[in-house]
Amino acid sequence: MTSFLFLALLVSNHDWCPDCDKTPDVEPPVVALRVLAPQKSTDTGMITYRVIATNRSIAKAFDIKVKLDLPEKTTFHAGNPQPDKQQNTLVWNIGNMPGKCQRQFEVTLKTDADSVVEACFRISYEHGVCVSTITACKPPGKAETLPVPKTTGQLSLTKIGPARQGMGTPILYSMTVTNSGKIPLREVELEDVFPSNSVYVPGSADNQGQLMGPESKRMLWRLGNMLPGETRTVTFKVRPNQVGTFLNVAHARGLDPDGLKVQSPDSHATTEVSGMATIYMEVKDLQDPVFVGGSTMYTILVRNTGTASAGNIRLQGEVPTGLQTTRVMPENEGAAAGFRPGEGRINFATFNLEPKQEKLFQIEVRAEREALYRFRVFLTSDVLDPARGGLVEDETTTVVNEKPVDSQTQLQPPGKSDQLARQTAK
Repeated sequence: MTSFLFLALLVSNHDWCPDCDKTPDVEPPVVALRVLAPQKSTDTGMITYRVIATNRSIAKAFDIKVKLDLPEKTTFHAGNPQPDKQQNTLVWNIGNMPGKCQRQFEVTLKTDADSVVEACFRISYEHGVCVSTITACKPPGKAETLPVPKTTGQLSLTKIGPARQGMGTPILYSMTVTNSGKIPLREVELEDVFPSNSVYVPGSADNQGQLMGPESKRMLWRLGNMLPGETRTVTFKVRPNQVGTFLNVAHARGLDPDGLKVQSPDSHATTEVSGMATIYMEVKDLQDPVFVGGSTMYTILVRNTGTASAGNIRLQGEVPTGLQTTRVMPENEGAAAGFRPGEGRINFATFNLEPKQEKLFQIEVRAEREALYRFRVFLTSDVLDPARGGLVEDETTTVVNEKPVDSQTQLQPPGKSDQLARQTAK
């Protein structure tokens, strides 16, 4: 009997607080690494990678680092943000990342390799669990029956697209749908509305994506059932048809077990599409062949056939010895105004061309002796690849030492001298 009383006194002196001993059950963090890379490098050997680190759990991850050992024949060109350089290794110190959070960065490498460049990104982080403990707890009062909250479904969507793109290159979009709740979902669909100033690249949508809508500006994927934590990723491409800002909007939707609708927040991707300048040059002589003492005119046509401005265009003409330069047009140009007759090299003033704009130059020469001459024009511009050099265009002119029999005889091209003789005989 004494033992029973002692136990009763011990229990009565201890505050009964059922919620104080309950510690949240938090799983360690799981940080996943994803890298988007082009299939081919640019003509200048540039390769841009987009790196995405995602904390898929609800727990915080600590001291996250992403490392890249530079491949052979490859150098670091640019990064956003800039990495730390440790000898031949690039390091991005991301720091701590809360649960369900994502970090992205870009890095551009320049390579001289002539085959395949393999870039291996590595991620490291520390596991940690943060828990909360109540420091004060009141004894229970009158027993209350609280309603059990209903577990609701959740969908999240991550959309990835390039921040910048050239006019001639299709835009690749990637979207990842996640059932981020604790209950299964059914009839999950993903809908993407892509920009009106672009067109879908046929056959580029994977996972049975379908083109929808009267204007064919909407993509739809029917993903079916998704368990808690399950993810699905789809991709597709659109081709821009003008320069400017491209906004792409997508969202996912589905039904919970009770048939209630579940929808993700809208996910956006913005891409700046820049134009591309394309310079066309044509060189012609207005009369060929030419008699000794006669004249001909070389015309130089420069046209921007692209979609962006072409700046700092420099034009130089080389007149071969045996042809005497007599005039340069347009005469109001700076180079033409200071031209001295007889010069063999003519440098025109620097100029710019807007898209679809063109400019015409003329150089008049007098033939001094019989020969086959090659007139050459060099063109350089900021929009041309310096590794490939500028544009070079030649035009050949034949100078003959024959004179017509009478004033009515017309000069004929080489190869028609027999016909000319027959016409003169008549």
